[in-house]
Amino acid sequence: MTEAIERSIVQLDLDSQGEFIALINAMQLQLDSGEPAERVVRLLADATLALADVRGVPSPKLHLSERLDELVKRVAYLEQRSCRR
Repeated sequence: MTEAIERSIVQLDLDSQGEFIALINAMQLQLDSGEPAERVVRLLADATLALADVRGVPSPKLHLSERLDELVKRVAYLEQRSCRR
């Protein structure tokens, strides 16, 4: 899922692309950790949306908010499953 978000940002060819990629990479590291924390992913998602707003990126056009919300929901589900074990 982070790959799709990254591709949509890269296609825009922004000067601030590296800032977005850093946040997306941090989200991917959370997922790769095996124990992603919903709170951390939510904060990174919020930071990504805030950066998009500040940089004038057309978030609705990219469906950025929806994609990030879906990612956070998946992480929340994974976190719940790991707590039940």
